[in-house]
Formats: sequence, C-alpha cells, structure tokens
Amino acid sequence: MRVFLFFSNRSGCLGSLLISLVGTAILLLVLLAL
Repeated sequence: MRVFLFFSNRSGCLGSLLISLVGTAILLLVLLAL
C-alpha cells in the first residue's frame, strides 16, 4: 500500500510538471503568434 501511494504521488508530481510545461509552451506560442 505504501509503495502504491509513493508511486501515485510520484506520477502526480510528474503530471503537474508536464502540465505546467505544456501550459508554458502554449503561452509562448500564443505570444509569438501575436
């Protein structure tokens, strides 16, 4: 159970990092398009 919690927490951290990276990329594209 502890291992599962650790892995879910780890993937959640990676997921938020990915989302922030994608959001930054989209913002840059929008700014460049303008």
